[in-house]
Amino acid sequence: MQLYLMRHGPYLAKELDPEEGLSPQGEEVIRCVARELKGLGMAPELLLTSPKKRARQTAAIVAQVLGYPEKYIQKTNLVKSMTPPEETLRLFSGLTDRSILSVGHLPNVRLVASLLLSGDGHLDILFEPGSVCALEIDQSQSGRATLRWLLKP
Repeated sequence: MQLYLMRHGPYLAKELDPEEGLSPQGEEVIRCVARELKGLGMAPELLLTSPKKRARQTAAIVAQVLGYPEKYIQKTNLVKSMTPPEETLRLFSGLTDRSILSVGHLPNVRLVASLLLSGDGHLDILFEPGSVCALEIDQSQSGRATLRWLLKP
């Protein structure tokens, strides 16, 4: 299973946007990252996103650049910031036959990656806004993953 974990892009302060959507700079950062993902040949079969505005916007930009139909992006609370990583992993475990891009938030993104790579939540991976990592999950190895690459804006 190929799993791509992505943190949403840079966003506006609550005073400027109560929903904290992407900033103009954040939109450009995500467009640049999405072009790199396209160049790497990323073609997710499933695109999941947190329902928060900045994550939805990030997912929509990536989908547009990759040619993924935006109407098929699925929103889920299981990739929100404070979702226990074990709950997020249960969601992914039911989708083992697919290539998945998940757009979420800290600390969830970091904790999910840490659990898959090290078996605990103690591996500290710096997910700057707009960062993406590619993990290959081996179901025969109890769901442990191998880090293929980490792309930072």
